[in-house]
Amino acid sequence: MSRKSFILLAALIVLLAAALRLAALPTIPPGLHYDEAANVILARGIAFHGERPLFITAYTGKETLWFYLAALVMRLAGPSPFSARLTSALVGTLTVAATGWLVRRLYPDDPRRDDLALLSMAVLAVAFWHGVLSRLAFRAVTQPLMQALSLGLLWGGLAAPPSRRRWINLLVAGLATGLTAYTYLAARLFPIPLAVALLVWLVGERVRLPRFLDLAVYTLGAVIATAPLAAFFLRHPELFTARIGQVAPASWADALDGWRLALRMFFLSGDPLWRFNLPLKPLFGPALSACFLIGLGIVIRDLIKATTALDRARGALLIVWPLAMLAPTALATGSVTPSNLRAVGLAPLIALYPALGIVGLVRWLPGMKAIWRSRLIGAALALIAVGGGALTLRDTQRWGREPTLYYDNDGQLVALADYLNQQTDSATRYVAAYHYRHPTLAALSNGFTSIHSLFGGKTLVLAPEGDTLTVYARDALPPADWLPWLEPYLTASPPGPDGTPDFLAYRLPEGFDFGVPPVEPANFANLIRLEGASLHPAQSGEEAELVLAWRVLADSNRADYAMIAEVWDEWGFRWL
Repeated sequence: MSRKSFILLAALIVLLAAALRLAALPTIPPGLHYDEAANVILARGIAFHGERPLFITAYTGKETLWFYLAALVMRLAGPSPFSARLTSALVGTLTVAATGWLVRRLYPDDPRRDDLALLSMAVLAVAFWHGVLSRLAFRAVTQPLMQALSLGLLWGGLAAPPSRRRWINLLVAGLATGLTAYTYLAARLFPIPLAVALLVWLVGERVRLPRFLDLAVYTLGAVIATAPLAAFFLRHPELFTARIGQVAPASWADALDGWRLALRMFFLSGDPLWRFNLPLKPLFGPALSACFLIGLGIVIRDLIKATTALDRARGALLIVWPLAMLAPTALATGSVTPSNLRAVGLAPLIALYPALGIVGLVRWLPGMKAIWRSRLIGAALALIAVGGGALTLRDTQRWGREPTLYYDNDGQLVALADYLNQQTDSATRYVAAYHYRHPTLAALSNGFTSIHSLFGGKTLVLAPEGDTLTVYARDALPPADWLPWLEPYLTASPPGPDGTPDFLAYRLPEGFDFGVPPVEPANFANLIRLEGASLHPAQSGEEAELVLAWRVLADSNRADYAMIAEVWDEWGFRWL
């Protein structure tokens, strides 16, 4: 294949990848999940408020590369959540381009090089799971890109003749490898396949002194890049393991079950969450699954037949890669397993295995002229790009229209934020949602600092003076027996995709009677006074609901107060 033809085809595949990731990006996916919203807020802090974190300590800890990229896009395109998702779409598209470059580096003198590069690019370009991750404002999408750059630079450096340029390539490769640590938690396993490949290469080179110098230069680059982050974790070791401790398996049985579920995600049963997948859709369909297995066999065959140290290192890398990069989801049994997000490190090399299988099948056909083999590979490439692209576009549209995804992505909070932004009066605003100070509201609401957040829906707070606008999100609705005396003040209850209200908004006038029977006031340290109470009785084994009306008298000098209620019977026995 001529260089011009390769560049043209590669450019078309990159354009296809961009189209699949950018099409309807403002509306697919709907909503703005609270994790994405938190990332938007953090990126805005970098873009517009002078924040320069090395590692983000909030939200169980976050690596920062994606946030700096998102901040740059926000500076150019504005601070909206769309800019954050656009960052991921651009990174995902660049990853497809980097995949072709990487494969050519891995197979520099192999006659299969261009075919493998184009097929790998096409497989990743139309991969539904990677396309979904490229539409979400999550930092994990940067991991495959940095892995591709690291491996491509490393292989180029190792293949270069001894010179200053070789050492510069290796130094830059080390820097890129070190920067991978700033992408996502799962990147901490990236050194495992790297170490295996480099060890095989070193043994194949018969451990000569110049090879040790090459590794020293590469390692120096990695150390320079990771040193600031390593120093941070030395000062804050609890942050290094915080998230790992939350999701790690509790037993060997859990770990083995996690591996069983994770291995199924390739061909049988994938991520069950709507947020990251059409539930249970595997990474590969039947045809590519068969090609993947053939490609894995070809990797083993190539390793056995390898005649150079670098080819043996490539074989070792490709054998270790799937298991090493699957481990983050296999061992996260404390959360959802398998997870496309945690398995993001499989890319970009995971797309190479089906490509090897396709090329291997075509080359296996006996008695076929080279021109027909080339045409068959071209037909396979066109089928993946056109057919696979059409299927992925269909699945993406279906995914984006699913009501479950709307609610999983906090679409009701987006609607609530839009409603609050339309209110121009001076009523004091209270919002009840499942999460206190919900990040989606914080990212989308104008004047969020003036909104008072309530946890859950079993609280009604009246403004000290003037009207009260109290809004209950779908996931924190008020008790059913409150609705009769709240109903006359209902001002908004827009339906969501399933026909039920996204939220209930009530505008309560000053002096509103909340309907709780009065009791003899009980004053607590002139800070708060109990003025009303009602008990909904229950039988043994049931839950009894206690409704209390409090009046705040003064600001507290303590951070928090807890209410303790005791249950006594008529004979003076305390039960609870």
